[in-house]
Amino acid sequence: INSNDSTKDLRKRIVTLENSISRYNLREKYEIYEKRLNSIMTQICNQLDFEEELKPANLYFSLQTFDFYHKFNDQKIRLHEMGSGANWLACHLSLFLSILYILSIERKSCIPAFLFLDQPCQVYFPSGFKKIREKDSDLKEVENIFNTITSLLNFIEEKAGFMPQVIILEHADELDLKDVDFEKIVRKRWKNNGEKLI
Repeated sequence: INSNDSTKDLRKRIVTLENSISRYNLREKYEIYEKRLNSIMTQICNQLDFEEELKPANLYFSLQTFDFYHKFNDQKIRLHEMGSGANWLACHLSLFLSILYILSIERKSCIPAFLFLDQPCQVYFPSGFKKIREKDSDLKEVENIFNTITSLLNFIEEKAGFMPQVIILEHADELDLKDVDFEKIVRKRWKNNGEKLI
């Protein structure tokens, strides 16, 4: 096989594919979905534990480059510049929940609408944490995370006609939630007979 011929064939194929894709006006679709995603993401983040000095949240995510930042006083603050683990968690949860929302309400979406989260509350309960009875601020923030997720799922069900699945592996337990009995959403507990909390 002549490598020059192969290169010519590949270039022709690229031109053909680019012409096919151009009919879909992807740039406009990116703009529409990025605007929607950024709006939802910002709303969710403003409900979570995001540093007061950075509020209000104004998050941006590019669907083309995966560039992610918080617009603040004409600055683009990247995740690594935000400092606290709580900020990182708020940003990641906001992004993932927003994507879940868009995939769920988009009628032509071919991507399954489920989300898997592994220990999102570890920021508040590091290893060696011992449960304390009184409601400290960390426990309230954890309950707020679960309340935010539950609220969004209920909203998605109202809009889309079904509730997507969110699977959370977590150490936090016995939470006092607003709209749902925590016991009803726990499938397994990792401390009992070696089973895992899901």
